[in-house]
Amino acid sequence: MGVADAAFFKGSHTYIPDLFTSFPRAISTAICVEKFGSSIEEISSSFSKQIELLERIALKVSNFIENKNFKTLIIHPEDRVDLAGERGLISNKAVAKAAETGWLGKSLLLVTLNFGPRVRLVSVFTDMPLVPDNPLKCQCKDCQMCITACPERALKNEVC
Repeated sequence: MGVADAAFFKGSHTYIPDLFTSFPRAISTAICVEKFGSSIEEISSSFSKQIELLERIALKVSNFIENKNFKTLIIHPEDRVDLAGERGLISNKAVAKAAETGWLGKSLLLVTLNFGPRVRLVSVFTDMPLVPDNPLKCQCKDCQMCITACPERALKNEVC
């Protein structure tokens, strides 16, 4: 869990006017993606449980902040406002990067210290005056795990 300064996103596209002035901080939470299983039913069940966990975490954070008389806005991981472009209100990955939750690796996935790239994310924007964290620098260095694991060999050995 980390805190992002919304100033990090100034100039970014969002579907909410004045999002960054109304909510100058964002709290990012990452959970580890469980192994899915082999059947469609197992995959769907695992995915649903992870989304439910993120929702419960976001609601607890939001309720805590609102009980202190501050505003919140939860950016749910499955919210889509532009279905054709597969866009949400704002990128939870960008919030997580700004909140010191992880860095963008060579695969352009968010990589976390604890879970690597296997994470699901949720963000809670707020007007609560929280101290923001600093974005992490890429720590991939000479690591080639994502490049080697890519079945299509689409990734290059570019420094992140």
